Amino acid sequence: MQVRGAPAIAIVGCLSIVVEILKENFSDIEQVAKFVEEKLKYLVSSRPTAVNMNDAAVKFTALVKKIILETSATVESVKQKNLLQDTPFKFCGIACTGHAYLQDTPTA
Repeated sequence: MQVRGAPAIAIVGCLSIVVEILKENFSDIEQVAKFVEEKLKYLVSSRPTAVNMNDAAVKFTALVKKIILETSATVESVKQKNLLQDTPFKFCGIACTGHAYLQDTPTA
């Protein structure tokens, strides 16, 4: 997939993490947090000049950690939550619509 524009790169990058979260079988919630952090670090390293990707990665990682620390979150509750809705993305409409679609689409 070819995506142009820093905000779009950030949105697609975060949505790709959401897709992976929905497909993975995690044994515990800490594994989800570690997975998100590692995947986002990789995405940022692949596009070091995409400022929006780095900003989104920091915010998305912080959000996942906050959800885990402040609630009695389970792996399933994190998968059901619209993670992108609670982030301060400038283009949340696109991200949230994409996330809602992914939640309603069966995974292979």
